[in-house]
Amino acid sequence: MLKIIGLGSTLRGDDGVGPCVVQALRSGYEFGGEVEVEDLGAPGLELVHSITGVDAVILVDAVNDGAPPGTVTAYRNREITRIGAAARTGPHAPELAESLALAEMSGGAPKHLLLIGVSGSNYEMGETMSAAVRAAVPEAVEMTLRELRELGVAYQPREQAGA
Repeated sequence: MLKIIGLGSTLRGDDGVGPCVVQALRSGYEFGGEVEVEDLGAPGLELVHSITGVDAVILVDAVNDGAPPGTVTAYRNREITRIGAAARTGPHAPELAESLALAEMSGGAPKHLLLIGVSGSNYEMGETMSAAVRAAVPEAVEMTLRELRELGVAYQPREQAGA
C-alpha cells in the first residue's frame, strides 16, 4: 500500500499547500486501489496512525526551510528525521520526526518515505496562500507523479469533461 498525504491547514496561508496538492491529484488523476490519497490537515502525533504499516508514504507540506517561497524540495527518509522540527511550519504542524520514531518503535515504519516540501512564508490564520506557493503546486504534483513512476505505481489522467 502507498499513501499520498497532504498536511497543513487551508486557513493558515501557505500552510494550505499540502491539501491543495492533494486536491489537484484527486481531481486530475486516477490511482489504483493500492494508493490512498488523503488530506489529513494538521494531525500532530496522530500522524503515526496514518503511516504505520504502510509500505510507502509521500507527504506534501509547507516547510519553513529558509528557501524562497515556492521552492519545492524532496526530503527522503533520513533527511526528514534530520531536519525534524527545524523545517516545520509552526507549533500546529505534525511532529513528523516523532511520528516516524513511534512508527519505527512499533516495527511499522514505512520502508519508503518522501516529504515534498514547499517553502512558504505566510502562515497567519485567515490568510490565503501566496502567489509563489500557489504557483508551485503543479511542480509538487509532478514531483509526486515522478515518485509514483519510480516506485512502479500506475496512475492515469482523469478524462476531462468535454474532451
